[in-house]
Amino acid sequence: MNPKKFLDIVSGESERTKNTLKKKKPDQAILDFYARHDQIVDAVIKNSNANIACHSGCSFCCYLKVETKPVEIIAIIQYIEKNFSADEIKNVLKKAKQNVEEFKLLDYSTQVATNQACPFLNKDRCSIYEVRPAKCRNNHATDVSLCQKCFDNPTDNTIPSSYYKPLDLAVNGLVEGFESVLKDEKYDSTAYDINHAFIAAFNNPKFKKRYLKRKKALIKQNSNSPV
Repeated sequence: MNPKKFLDIVSGESERTKNTLKKKKPDQAILDFYARHDQIVDAVIKNSNANIACHSGCSFCCYLKVETKPVEIIAIIQYIEKNFSADEIKNVLKKAKQNVEEFKLLDYSTQVATNQACPFLNKDRCSIYEVRPAKCRNNHATDVSLCQKCFDNPTDNTIPSSYYKPLDLAVNGLVEGFESVLKDEKYDSTAYDINHAFIAAFNNPKFKKRYLKRKKALIKQNSNSPV
């Protein structure tokens, strides 16, 4: 990874995010960020010879442990409240609770080495694709066979990734730039397990209020979850 290029990307996104936050709150600013992220991904792929293997219906990475920031959870909740039926929301909550129970007695290192379907995965497709977290947005593989190998052997951390390096650099720089500004602005930047965070935020209307007031969004969470 070229350190200077990475820092240039971080700096550029930081400035854009600072300007956005002068006009919008974080839960709206993140939607602008997602749009910029999509544009950069499209531009890098278009101007390269990279053969990105990701496609609709390929869901190997949807079984990886996902950690989200509070602002991402807020965006997800706002999206599902607008686009999901009551039964669909009920099913997602049920899946999230099942995931929590499944991982309750496992330590963190075991959790990340265990396949577990994201609660928003539906028939091998992401049901919140437009507002999927940055952790998900940054997965761009060039060799699907390696993705399957990781899925089939989740405890084997020697399997190499097939990420296209220029794209990997760009998207990680974008995320670093965006998240660093929110952290500097004293918004909660804790990484929470997506299952815990979604359940807690959906059941507590004060989650968003606490976040926007620059308080800790989640007061309590399972001791096995990332902090």
